[in-house]
Amino acid sequence: AVEQLGMEDKVLVACIQADAFLAEMNSGYSGDVFVASCAVSSTETAIDMANCLVAILEGRVTAETIWPEWYDEGGSYPRVQVSGNMITRDTYQAYLAEQAKLLP
Repeated sequence: AVEQLGMEDKVLVACIQADAFLAEMNSGYSGDVFVASCAVSSTETAIDMANCLVAILEGRVTAETIWPEWYDEGGSYPRVQVSGNMITRDTYQAYLAEQAKLLP
C-alpha cells in the first residue's frame, strides 16, 4: 500500500512478530519500506510449554510451582518471558536456519 501511494520516502514499517515480515521476504519483496521485525520464536515458546505440560502431567510440578524464576514479586503464577530477535532482509534466512536447528 505504501508503494502504491508513492510514500516510500516517508514510511518505514517494522512489525512485532515476524509472520508478516517473513511472508513479505519470502514473496520476493524488494521494496525499501518493510525493513525489520522483532521475531519471537514460536518454536522456543512451544518447547517451554511442552516441557511444562509434561512436568505437570507427570506430577513433578503444579501451575503454582513451575518456573519459580519466572514469578513476579508477589505473583501467584509464573510469567513467561520471551525474547525477541530483530531480523532484517539481510538476516532473516540465518534466523530461520537457527530456528530449524531447534527442531528434532
